[in-house]
Amino acid sequence: MQKINDFGEKIGGAKKDLWKERNMIFEDTIEMTEAEKRKYVKRDNIWKKINAEEMLEKGYPRLIVFWLKEMRACIYPDMKRTYISIKEYIQAIEKIRDIVMKVKTEDDINLAWKKILCEEGVLYKTGPCRYSYAVPYYGIANGNKFLKLHEKDALDRLKMKMEKTGFGLSKTEFLSKKYDIVEFDEETVKVEHERFGIQKGKPCIAWKISGKTYPFYSRSEEINLEEIKKGQYLLLCKESRDVLFYGSKPEVILFKDTLIDLLIAGEKRKTKRKGKKKLVPKQLENIERKGKDYRHGHNIVGDDFLNAFKIRGGEFGNYTNDQDRQANLNMAYEAFCDLADALEISREDIGLVGLETGALGIAFGARGHGNALAHYEPGREVINLTKLRGAGSLAHEWGHAFDDFFGKIVDSHIVGHYATNMLRIDAIPESFKTLIHRLIRNEDNTFTEFYMNAEKIDQGATKTENGYWKSKVELFARAFACYVKDKLRESGKRNDYLCGHADLVNYESEEGLIAAYPTGEERKRFFVLFNQLFVELKQLGYLHEPIDDYEFNNNSHSQFKDLASENNIDLDNATQLTFADFGI
Repeated sequence: MQKINDFGEKIGGAKKDLWKERNMIFEDTIEMTEAEKRKYVKRDNIWKKINAEEMLEKGYPRLIVFWLKEMRACIYPDMKRTYISIKEYIQAIEKIRDIVMKVKTEDDINLAWKKILCEEGVLYKTGPCRYSYAVPYYGIANGNKFLKLHEKDALDRLKMKMEKTGFGLSKTEFLSKKYDIVEFDEETVKVEHERFGIQKGKPCIAWKISGKTYPFYSRSEEINLEEIKKGQYLLLCKESRDVLFYGSKPEVILFKDTLIDLLIAGEKRKTKRKGKKKLVPKQLENIERKGKDYRHGHNIVGDDFLNAFKIRGGEFGNYTNDQDRQANLNMAYEAFCDLADALEISREDIGLVGLETGALGIAFGARGHGNALAHYEPGREVINLTKLRGAGSLAHEWGHAFDDFFGKIVDSHIVGHYATNMLRIDAIPESFKTLIHRLIRNEDNTFTEFYMNAEKIDQGATKTENGYWKSKVELFARAFACYVKDKLRESGKRNDYLCGHADLVNYESEEGLIAAYPTGEERKRFFVLFNQLFVELKQLGYLHEPIDDYEFNNNSHSQFKDLASENNIDLDNATQLTFADFGI
């Protein structure tokens, strides 16, 4: 079998691997699309999160590590508050980052502030209680947060915050600091009676520290403070000002250790909850197709995608063999032809010409995305199918691509949004608005079963984003895949590679199976609305009627053209060719 390689334009994409181990630099952004810049040019990529545990292991003082984290938190997480260029934004954060990250001692903190405020000109003082930015740094950080970290008593307040949150401490260490064991010596620790307030006349433990007396009370009938004898020890809670226990020193130590163990065990029980299940469609065991023969027995090559569908390019993962590559090319080609026929549009519309990158890209096992069988990348505008495991999801992902394409075509000024999230835009056709509304609510304004099921799945199934299953974007893609499947079925066709998962995604809940796709009468109503949508989209010129679509035959197939060219064969005038003539 001839080696099958990537085809068309290089899809590329943000090379996130480059800044996994280092911070992002401006040069990383040069080949990014605008969508990728919006997604990746952020504080967390330019200034990596501080690994507190690692720094503490290296011997950094807790206060220094806490200060570093607080200083980094002053930087806004993205560019929404700034009007400077990406290059200025990155370089400004780099400058502050490099100053801050050199701090290793409390003395270094003062030197860092000197550089930030004076030498580097990052900030300048506009009044006794306010700072502003030098022009290149405008809008990258919260000046008031910086101010609080630079005030005279800032470090003292930072220490209090650090201790209160237990930063850098194990759970046992953190809880231990809440409780003190003190000796009842009748001098610094003794019994007194309250002279004022609602506790007037009641005994309390008075603990004198640095000239100031702190009262602690017994809230248990089993602890009579007036029975405590000199030389005994007490366990005091600093937060609640409670006397928890008293006795000999070993007894009090044992009580404290037991109490802490119980508190930790209680927190674990409290936080332990039933884990959410992942809802990932199973790989199809069999991939069936019934319909028109589009390939005429030929193995599809990359040029066929470029010519037939106006796809801008395709790529394969390094771990896909030629057999898998050819199988995917053949099935994806047939699937796109079936999709165009089902939607009654030109095959050239499948490539969604007009996207930011020019047109849609396709990848086979080349752009892994967690456990997803397939996914669409709006930043690079490419559909990825995970080897043959992605079979069954192509219609769903094309639905996402179309949603993205339509949003960009309708209003290019609104960036980073799918059309399903732009329903207030006047340019969105009424048929599209009606469809999205009806996926969620019935005509009587009650929620659809499709939407309510999605809400239940969100409560029990894991996904990166909250509300993933009930989001308009996902509701549209799932309903669209079902529409395509039903359209094919209507004309006696079937294509599992295209939409095999359309009605196979179910969530196993305590109530039984919950369908993630539309069913019954709702599905029929959605089918009619999708029909109306694609009719209107063609009337408005967004999509086109089928035309004389790309076809190939034995003598014009690009695979043979390439081989003929390599062997100096004139296909138009050649007769009785053999494989040997092609060098095979």
